[in-house]
Amino acid sequence: MSADQHAVLLAKRPKPQRRDVNHMLLIVVAFKLGQDWSPEQISQWLRRTYPEDASMRLSHEAIYHQRSGRTMRIPRTPG
Repeated sequence: MSADQHAVLLAKRPKPQRRDVNHMLLIVVAFKLGQDWSPEQISQWLRRTYPEDASMRLSHEAIYHQRSGRTMRIPRTPG
């Protein structure tokens, strides 16, 4: 397989997202959203609560997308 073919395979979208793979993370984030926590608060809380577990981290942007129901960013075309 050439490097170009390999790059194309790696760039396929949508990639599985951490919140879709780690069900415990999804439950925790949904619970905190239900308590009216902001995505920034949840993201920082996850970092403090699970400092050694990188699989339990999620950016506030990803949490915002979960809250708003958006699944993928739609790029704007110039012009």
